[in-house]
Order: sequence, then C-alpha cells, then structure tokens
Amino acid sequence: MPLLGHLECSNEIIHLRTPRILLIDDDPYVTEIVATFLRKDAQYELLEENDSSSAAAVARKFRPDLVILDFDMPGKDGREVANEFRNDPLLKDVTLIFLSGQISAKEKGVRNGAVYLPKPFSLAARVASIGWSTPTTT
Repeated sequence: MPLLGHLECSNEIIHLRTPRILLIDDDPYVTEIVATFLRKDAQYELLEENDSSSAAAVARKFRPDLVILDFDMPGKDGREVANEFRNDPLLKDVTLIFLSGQISAKEKGVRNGAVYLPKPFSLAARVASIGWSTPTTT
C-alpha cells in the first residue's frame, strides 16, 4: 500500500507531509472535475497541470506522491511524460494512474507499473484501489 505522505527531516525535526497529487490533462475541465472531487477530502494537496510539456518540471518542484495523467495529449502524450518520470531520479517512484477515452473497460488494469483507466471513470474506486481513501458521497 502506498504511503499517505512521507517523512521529511529538517533541523532534526520530523514532519509527516500531506500526500500530494498532481493532475495532468490537456483539458482543464477534466483536471477541474478530478480536483473538485479530491478536494472534498482535505488530506490531499493537489496541483493541476494542463501542459504536458512542462509536467516533469512541475512535478520536480511539487514532488507528488501520485500522478493522475491523461494518456492522449497534444505535445507530449502520457507515455512520453511517464517515460520522463521513469528516467528522472526524483520522479521514478511516483505512482501513475493513466486516464484515457482510448482504453476500454476490458483493457483497464495495471501495466508496466502504472494503472490504466478508461474515461469515464469512478475516481473513488480507482484511488481506493491503490490504497488511498477518498470521501464518500451520499
């Protein structure tokens, strides 16, 4: 199960950091919907990025624990962004969840260390599937 945050040490004081989620999709509407849902649970720090070409640079600064990433984007597609992450010492261990309208429900699952989900999706079920909790809706 992924850690919900991690320990950071500075001046011999240990802090438990709030888990960080980076949302990367070229469609601002998609990142807004996902962010709105996740913000219902105050235990996450969220950042939205709509430009795949700057995703790795943003991630290096933000240092996410989880990245929810669109598969089909102009410029760098999700596969290229994921390769960039895997080749970066700071980002290589970040958990990736791919979202795509090109993936069927049959094709969903874990491949090459990443979770692949079709759009539309149940975010609560997907985040829970990797061991994170999300707010319940009534």
